[in-house]
Amino acid sequence: MCANTVAIPDPESATLIADCQTLLKIKEKGILPPGTNWSTSRPISRWKRIRVSNSRVTLLNLYVVSGTIPAEIGKLTGLQTLHIKGRATGHIPATLGDLAHLEYLYINGGQLTGSIPPELGQLTKLVVLSLTHNHLTGTIPKELGKLSNLQVLDLYYNKLTGIIPLEPGNLSSLRRLLLWNNALTGSIPPELVTLSNLTALNLNNNKLTGPIPPELGNMSNLGGLALNNNQLTGRIPPALGNLTNLRSLTLSNNQLIGPIPPELGKLTNLQQLWLKGNQDITCVPSTLHSYPEYPGESRLPVCGSTPTPTITPTPTPTSTFTSTPTPTPTATPTLTPTPTLTPTPTDEHIFYAGQTATAEVKQTRIAEELERIRAGNPTATPLSIPAPTSTPTPTPTPTFTITPSPTPRPPSTGGGGGGSGGGGGPAPAPTPTGTPTATVTPTTTPTPTVTPCGEIGGNPCGPLGPVGPPQSPLPTPTPKHKLYFPFQDK
Repeated sequence: MCANTVAIPDPESATLIADCQTLLKIKEKGILPPGTNWSTSRPISRWKRIRVSNSRVTLLNLYVVSGTIPAEIGKLTGLQTLHIKGRATGHIPATLGDLAHLEYLYINGGQLTGSIPPELGQLTKLVVLSLTHNHLTGTIPKELGKLSNLQVLDLYYNKLTGIIPLEPGNLSSLRRLLLWNNALTGSIPPELVTLSNLTALNLNNNKLTGPIPPELGNMSNLGGLALNNNQLTGRIPPALGNLTNLRSLTLSNNQLIGPIPPELGKLTNLQQLWLKGNQDITCVPSTLHSYPEYPGESRLPVCGSTPTPTITPTPTPTSTFTSTPTPTPTATPTLTPTPTLTPTPTDEHIFYAGQTATAEVKQTRIAEELERIRAGNPTATPLSIPAPTSTPTPTPTPTFTITPSPTPRPPSTGGGGGGSGGGGGPAPAPTPTGTPTATVTPTTTPTPTVTPCGEIGGNPCGPLGPVGPPQSPLPTPTPKHKLYFPFQDK
């Protein structure tokens, strides 16, 4: 089918002809993406997703749209790299164990089920075995322990069960062992210490039990150790402090007990440390006071230190102001007392109930002067009341002109003889009676009246009572300023 065609013009390349025919059979299964240009009308060296070297197909990058992995791949015995991805279902074909020259095997991200074929243990040249993100079940074949050239074994994100059955003595080249996110049980094999070249060991998210083997502290090249989310018990081995190249250590969510060995303080290259989730581990030794935090984890306190009290912010009692009536101050910037309203020794102000009474003082003086006039001093001169010196705004000074009223005379009784005994003649002038009165004519303000003594604006009280007769109350002057205080009742 491929001989003497454009695909393989040289009829002497029997192995390449066989590889060409195998690839065309795989295409006939309809599992490849549309547009795959595998055709005898095109040189095989130009086919997509393959590589030809020394008359053999040495690389196959197969994308399975649907269906199973074809068993015919096992006939491409010259393959060195096989990468299968896509939506493959079913089992991993055991015929892959016939690829004696295979070095890199990647079958990732499909929907494969079933177990790992023990036949893969025959791939003695295998360097990388990656079967991640599938639904593989069963146990890890112990035959994989024979892969003496294996450097990477990635089996994470599957459903593998059972113990870790590797024979570490034959995996001396292994550098990365990633078995996380499975359902592995049993203990961590102490024999892992023989993997002297291992740089990454990730066993998290399994069901491993028992203690952490102290032998792991002899894996001097280990840069990452992840044992979190298992059921490990016991104490953290102090020997882990010998892992001077360790950059990441995650032991959280187990059943480990404290205290944490201070030897971990020797891990000077540590960049991530995750210890939480172990109920008995509540602090770290002082040698780890500056240990790095794992992303999203809060720092554990230093053992023996006084924990910083957690200050819980007191909620603002907003409901208090809405449920409990509280007097609200009505003072506004325009009602705030100002220096011009503050009484001083020279001010004629009375500070009473939050308002000034300068006008009342003036009225009191007027009343006193009126009483003095009534007491017999009709020739009083006009009275001038000066304005308070502390008032910033000049107040017009009212001037009162006091004009004495003339004393009334009785009418004359003319002469003439009247009566039996009398002769006529002018009658003597009667003696004036009553109290002289005065008319007060203010030039600027209405005539004030006098209130009873003892009140603001009224007559002063003498030793025996009011000075002068009671008068009608003075009109209450309107204060120029009214002051309110924050705690004054309204």
